[in-house]
Amino acid sequence: MTTNLLANPDWTKGTSTPFTDPAHGNVVRGNMRVPNGWYFEFVEGLHPRLPEQDANAPWLAPELTFRSANGAVHGQTATEALPLSELDLYLAPDAPVVYHAFKAFGIQMWELGTRDVRPAGDYKFSIELFNDVYFSRNQQKVPPDDPRAMEWRISLGTDTDEAIAWMPSNDGFRKWRTVERTFIHPGGQLDVSLEVRARWGVDTVGAFLRRPSLVALNAPPTPPVPPTPPPGGGVATDKLALLTTLVTALDVRIGLVEAVVNGLKADRDAILTELLRIRNLPAD
Repeated sequence: MTTNLLANPDWTKGTSTPFTDPAHGNVVRGNMRVPNGWYFEFVEGLHPRLPEQDANAPWLAPELTFRSANGAVHGQTATEALPLSELDLYLAPDAPVVYHAFKAFGIQMWELGTRDVRPAGDYKFSIELFNDVYFSRNQQKVPPDDPRAMEWRISLGTDTDEAIAWMPSNDGFRKWRTVERTFIHPGGQLDVSLEVRARWGVDTVGAFLRRPSLVALNAPPTPPVPPTPPPGGGVATDKLALLTTLVTALDVRIGLVEAVVNGLKADRDAILTELLRIRNLPAD
């Protein structure tokens, strides 16, 4: 069984409150809640520009929160409730909390990642992403017709800027998919992140995230933990305990057999009594 190496993979280990943005003058962002054990970075302003993007539409900081069925505190993380009609869409029995990055009409470019010292080896990072991008038309959620409306990639701190291609939403919008990357880590600090960008200000631009995982692919299997012997135990004591258990079980079975035999004897005696009674009846 592989072990998930992430410190907060279910989003229930609390958040960095308040989130102080070191990349933008240490501004405190009250509407940006980042899970403990993770970092969050984003782009603001007019640069960089992407093809077919409005030259005057700036990148915006998304809002960040956690969603659950009831809006309760899960572990150490306060959540906000999802609409009842959307619970089955976003949640799962093993994923009762999802992370939500969103902004109405929000052109966004951000990354959510983790940094930690790891030994050299082969690793796989994966996370489930729901690209919640749509226009609101006549009370209907209409997806955009260009898959570049939301793109993503998994990056390492050692990547050059365009080493890993962005993946557009070719399989459609408003659906879950697993985004993953397998890589070789030379040892030392491992910086791995999910990057997401949405180049146009669609009515609703959001991403739900769940089930993040980092596993070592060539790690030796964890040996099973041997059972703890009873106090004062040893081979002789273990055998004695086993034999005592077997004798007790046999006594129970013998008791059951004796009860059946006694019941059969009683039935036999009743039948013999009835036969004698019939024989002693006067003839007609």
